[in-house]
Amino acid sequence: MKTNVADIQEGAMPSLSRDSLSEKIYGRLRLALMTGVYDSGARLNIRGLAAGYKTSPTPVREAVMQLVREGALELRLGHQPRVPVLTIPQYIQNPRKRAFLSKGSRPNSRRST
Repeated sequence: MKTNVADIQEGAMPSLSRDSLSEKIYGRLRLALMTGVYDSGARLNIRGLAAGYKTSPTPVREAVMQLVREGALELRLGHQPRVPVLTIPQYIQNPRKRAFLSKGSRPNSRRST
């Protein structure tokens, strides 16, 4: 069966590139961080996240690395990425993290349950 070039150009054969998949995962993880789904200090398991998103670890790793570059996650050599633990002075002194977290997360403080 021959593929018609016009069909490809008009989007008859949509595909999801790895870049767009990592961007979608990035958006979901970012939203989860901003809304407090993950507690301060929580470790994120890339394979576990990949299983949850029903994808391979590669696009999850790419999304996580973008969040590390933005300061939303921390990554030390040989360790899993984790949500930073910010004290109130760190939160106040770091406008970049404050802007990132401003839509829902709070700096580390004692929670009453």
